[in-house]
Amino acid sequence: MRNNKSSRLIAPCAALLLAFSLAGCDDVAGKLEVFHNFALTDDDGRSVTLLKGEYEASLDLDKGEKELELDVEDVAGDSDFEFDFSIPQEVVDKLGEQGLESHEFVYVLSAEDSGQPHDVNIGYSSIVTDASELMLWRTRCASVMGKPHLARVVKRVIHISAVIHDGEAELATFTATKRFKHRVKIWEGNCGDGDPIVENQD
Repeated sequence: MRNNKSSRLIAPCAALLLAFSLAGCDDVAGKLEVFHNFALTDDDGRSVTLLKGEYEASLDLDKGEKELELDVEDVAGDSDFEFDFSIPQEVVDKLGEQGLESHEFVYVLSAEDSGQPHDVNIGYSSIVTDASELMLWRTRCASVMGKPHLARVVKRVIHISAVIHDGEAELATFTATKRFKHRVKIWEGNCGDGDPIVENQD
């Protein structure tokens, strides 16, 4: 059940904004451009040499393992490899942040922290391009009426850039842009609750 009319919540809804659905940078496809031959350690602990050239690649955030997973296609005889970069909790939180606001940050990830042989400069921006009217949704639960919540559908574009370097020498860059929609929960009731009291706006 949805209420698609523009509305303003009158019932108490001072709960924290809760984001759900997609993670901040879940499986973002892009390009990896290698300027000089260099090696990374794959997820099996093997040293894999990336030759100069351009590769299809994607970056995924694994919140549980606190890792950025770089998947690179057609390496070393048409093989695909995954390279994991350990990241601190503060970066996990920033990459996974959702809501009604735009945000961006830059982070220097050292080889010592990442577990890879080279440092990485990470640039990230998450820009909200549009947000819907407040809508009523229900999720399944034991009650026939389900659990009500009010949310907005947010359109967002994220851009990621990562520069892998050895001192002052740039070894490779990864760049990607992704557009997607997700819901931001504004208020949530309990299973079996009736519709929240709203006042329509003309």
